[in-house]
Amino acid sequence: MGNRIRRGANDALEFIKTITLVGLLMEGYNKFDRTTNHDSSLQTRSQIEKIVDQSPKKEAQDDYALLINAQGRGEGKSLLSTETIEQAYQTLKNRGFNEENIIILTPTIPSGRNMNKGITAKPSKENLELATKYLAKNLGTNSVLTITYEGHQRKISGGGKLLVGNSKMSSQEFSDYFSQLPGKKIFLLDTCYAGHLGKKINTTPGDKLVLCATDENHTSSVGFGKDVWTRVDQGIPIRDAYKGAIESYNKGFRAKLVRAGGVKNIYTEYSHGNVELPYPAHKLESQTESKVPFLKGLEDKLINSLLIISIFTFILSLSSTITGNAIGLNAQGYLKNKYLLFSSALMCVFLLSRKILKK
Repeated sequence: MGNRIRRGANDALEFIKTITLVGLLMEGYNKFDRTTNHDSSLQTRSQIEKIVDQSPKKEAQDDYALLINAQGRGEGKSLLSTETIEQAYQTLKNRGFNEENIIILTPTIPSGRNMNKGITAKPSKENLELATKYLAKNLGTNSVLTITYEGHQRKISGGGKLLVGNSKMSSQEFSDYFSQLPGKKIFLLDTCYAGHLGKKINTTPGDKLVLCATDENHTSSVGFGKDVWTRVDQGIPIRDAYKGAIESYNKGFRAKLVRAGGVKNIYTEYSHGNVELPYPAHKLESQTESKVPFLKGLEDKLINSLLIISIFTFILSLSSTITGNAIGLNAQGYLKNKYLLFSSALMCVFLLSRKILKK
């Protein structure tokens, strides 16, 4: 009996050792991955500093986005974070965001990214600091900044600890980077205990929308981020897209599997004011119209003037054609009148239809 108990205890101890060893190996790999496993074409710190220094302070109220995948390349791919950033980048481009207005801190480079414009670098605390300096020079009071963060957060006494690449920072530090930036903000936080970080961010000044993958008491599972941006690309508002993607993900096998280990994605929102993901292409059109309103009035006046001339020409040509024989028009003059009659009639139809469609 005693031998059986000892054998059982030894087996349990060996199992614990094996699990511990696997955990240590995984932690070691992840740390190595976050430190070294990045695309070699990513911008260096000196290149980013040059971009920030040479960026003139803008007067325009442009919208910006900051996309952060805080893992290494291998870990990011296994957790599907690279797919999220890829889809987010393509969606923002489709909405009219310029290359230099999309800042990317990830271990990989999204397809089609122009490396000669904007900031594209590995995730780190130093690069995040440079990115926020760049944003401080370019954001205006009417700008909207969209931040998406996919990474790790550990809950510690008095707060949370975030990993950005191989850098560590408190949730308060992360929040402080954005607290002094002007304009409205949207945060998409896909991290464990995201609600804790979201609550911290929500105390900062300004209008904002903070969407979290889970509340402040649970760990979360990534894998729904690509679906969020796919839905946004289809025209669904960002809040509904985020909520819908989590609900859809929670019905899948992967979510049910990790839920057994206490992992739970719970849609959590903090907001202040009315904030929606911008559509710069539409915004540019409305700004152009507001800056040159006299053009619309000028166009109306021009159409009216041309319509009057066309009607007058039509009436004159019609009367000349009817009375052509009486006033002795030759064949050539008669043809000219018919041409004027036809062309002026077409012009009248075109201008009248233009006025009707404008209404």
